[in-house]
Amino acid sequence: MTNLAREKEWASWLRSAIAGDSHAYHKFLTALTPHLRVMARRHCAQFGSPATEAEDVVQEVLLIIHLKRGTWDPSRPLGPWLSTIIRNKVSDSLRRRGKQAVSLEDVIATLKTDDRNTVSDPIDIDRILGTLTDPQRGRNRRRRPPAPSFEDDER
Repeated sequence: MTNLAREKEWASWLRSAIAGDSHAYHKFLTALTPHLRVMARRHCAQFGSPATEAEDVVQEVLLIIHLKRGTWDPSRPLGPWLSTIIRNKVSDSLRRRGKQAVSLEDVIATLKTDDRNTVSDPIDIDRILGTLTDPQRGRNRRRRPPAPSFEDDER
């Protein structure tokens, strides 16, 4: 069966399920779940999420499909609707994973800089601004704090 034929069959089952056919809904979910697993694993691997997250994503996608199946427009293809749900659930998973505890030592080690080379050094700022296009440079110069003057040093 080709992807197009499979998607048309799934769409037919989902249309019937929305109309109240529980047998069609069972067939739809049973056929769809293995494909969701493959897509979830691929997305998780693509974004560096652990493989264990894929099954959580699949379960969340199945729940959203159940809760939001009435939002699918039957005149439109089913694939993009499903892909959007999967992408959003993978993003949610990444956000949750991003809020994990990080040791303070790791943060300090990441933030350590050489005091001689600070980004607030006017020479460095001018060098960095020189790499920008004119519109970008103009916007960023307006945000730039004024350089200290000799008068400031005398105070």
